[in-house]
Amino acid sequence: MLGGLFKRFDDSLIPRFEPTYPTYVGTTRTVGTSGTYSTITAAWNASSNGDIVEVLNDLDMSLEPSGYLLLNIAKSVKIKGTNSSIRIYSNTTQVLRARIIRSVTFEDLIIDSSGGKTIIYDAGVYTTPAELFFTNCTILNSSSVNLMDIGLATYNIKMIFTDCIIENSNVGILMTLNGKLDDIYYFKGCTITQNANNYNVIGEATENYKVYFYDSNLYSYADYPVLRIGKDTSVPITNGVFADIRENNITYLGGAVGHGMLIGRGTDDVKILNNKVTLLEDTDTSNIGIVIKTINTTTGGLVKGNTCIGYRPMLVKGGSNLDIQYNYCKINIDNYAGFEITNIAENVDLNSNTITFKNNKVFGGSESLLFSSSTAEPISTTKTTWDFDNNIYSSVDGDYITSQGVSHTFENRTDYWTDDANSVFI
Repeated sequence: MLGGLFKRFDDSLIPRFEPTYPTYVGTTRTVGTSGTYSTITAAWNASSNGDIVEVLNDLDMSLEPSGYLLLNIAKSVKIKGTNSSIRIYSNTTQVLRARIIRSVTFEDLIIDSSGGKTIIYDAGVYTTPAELFFTNCTILNSSSVNLMDIGLATYNIKMIFTDCIIENSNVGILMTLNGKLDDIYYFKGCTITQNANNYNVIGEATENYKVYFYDSNLYSYADYPVLRIGKDTSVPITNGVFADIRENNITYLGGAVGHGMLIGRGTDDVKILNNKVTLLEDTDTSNIGIVIKTINTTTGGLVKGNTCIGYRPMLVKGGSNLDIQYNYCKINIDNYAGFEITNIAENVDLNSNTITFKNNKVFGGSESLLFSSSTAEPISTTKTTWDFDNNIYSSVDGDYITSQGVSHTFENRTDYWTDDANSVFI
């Protein structure tokens, strides 16, 4: 569990997704200067289901028959280093290109490209679902293109990253997670860093896939969100992307127009639980800890137990059907609110309806809560669907709520609404 500044939300009754890891008990085939095979491709072609390909020393993937490692046979094989410092790399193109596979595991390897995309899963018409597992790997890219590209294929794909380091050091997107119904992207115990001026992790809302981030550290030094799931301002193609994001440290270290986490349009059944989101101490009003846009009203989202520290800690921007509880929101610059809700106009009016906000601690600067509307529905109408209570508030300037430019103290809150009867202002 991440350390919190107060009692955390107990998420034990909300089961985590647990992938089933394949086992490999077949023949071990060695690759390298003293191995049986000189290329991974040769060992791969000779392998049967359940075999292990062991890499004995660093290998240049441009010397593989395809100019990179091409996996194009429906089989289940583990490819591992003799230790985690073994490097498979390319200075000219991608390191790995996967098409037709079953369950393939990469373990104890540095996978590194300075000449192209490090990992590609091709779009195509395939006859089998695919599973790619990366365990205790370091995945690097220093080229000018994306570290990882995932195409839309006929069958489902699962990409499982466990205890990996993933880092991009140039101008490409670190990874774009496209997917189709029931595709799975899973990250647990990983450290993910974007050093370039581009997006870190993007989950585009093209199909209703599932994404999981557990117990990981995510950093961005770029002027983009550390993690974005769903569309930002454009109309989504689908409205059922599932995300379970819990127990992560998310740190934004860039300049302007960056957030810790953007849960965008096209998402549904979102769980944001017990994360710590931290932003630099700066005065750029575009930087926000957690931004929640239009979560589909079919299921909605749980936002519980998070610690958000930044110039603007948390914003609901057209998000609906949200259960927001046990969060700690604290400004690190004195002149903004601790928690915000706004109705917006992005192609259509997006109104922040049906929000439960209880058992939170909100420490603001100018005020604790800031409400606004730029759509056809005024905030005075939207707020009738909200339920606020049992919260602790504080603000540097002493205001409890500013709504549509009008400020209210906690003592005169009944002039604004009858909610928050059991809350306190300290």
